[in-house]
Amino acid sequence: MPWVFDKGAEFLGTEYGEEKNYSEETARAIDGEVKAIVQSSYQRVEELLHKNRPVLDILASELEEKEVLSGEEVKSIIEKPQT
Repeated sequence: MPWVFDKGAEFLGTEYGEEKNYSEETARAIDGEVKAIVQSSYQRVEELLHKNRPVLDILASELEEKEVLSGEEVKSIIEKPQT
């Protein structure tokens, strides 16, 4: 349950204003793991965007021209072999 209004704000399982039941060392370890996951995911997204830039440019051009593309049009652009 992402938000609970009757007993205070709760977001993603963390209730704010309540005492934590773990050490600062554990908190730092969690923060480090979260940071590593976010950085790794960010790098992967950058790689995928760079790798797929030609297709994204074609999609952008088609959208500028037509303003709307159907799912089939997008699929045909994505699946078309790039030269």
